[in-house]
Amino acid sequence: MFGLRAMNSVRRFTTSALLREQSGFAERAVPEIVVKKKVGAFRGGLMGLLLGVTTAGGIGYYYLLDEYHSASALLVKSVDELHNSTNKVREYAKKIERVEKELIELKAASATSKDIEKVHRDLKQLYEIVQSEHEELKGHVAGIELDVQSHKSKSN
Repeated sequence: MFGLRAMNSVRRFTTSALLREQSGFAERAVPEIVVKKKVGAFRGGLMGLLLGVTTAGGIGYYYLLDEYHSASALLVKSVDELHNSTNKVREYAKKIERVEKELIELKAASATSKDIEKVHRDLKQLYEIVQSEHEELKGHVAGIELDVQSHKSKSN
């Protein structure tokens, strides 16, 4: 029975196709609709993953490139500032060297406290000598005045 039924179903199927062909139904029928095969979930997921990774990678690369450019610009700016600071430090160092040279020249030309003390002692000695000579001269002048007065009184 099972075999007969299967045969009948096949027969019916084939007979209906034959009937359709004989009746001209095939000519009048709408063309068959082509059904697309569904893409498997695995292939679709894989394609979505690849598309997502590519998009995320592109956006990440763009962001990284933008950060790289901004970091490079900041680095160039700080290098320029460092260069300017270095030039200022060089100028200050040159000024300090000039001031040191002038200081050395002034030290060589100026007197030390020992020199000043020596000059002070010498000046005191000279002052004492002048004072003693002045006293001697006063004594001589006084003696001359006495002599002049005595001559005056004798001549009068």
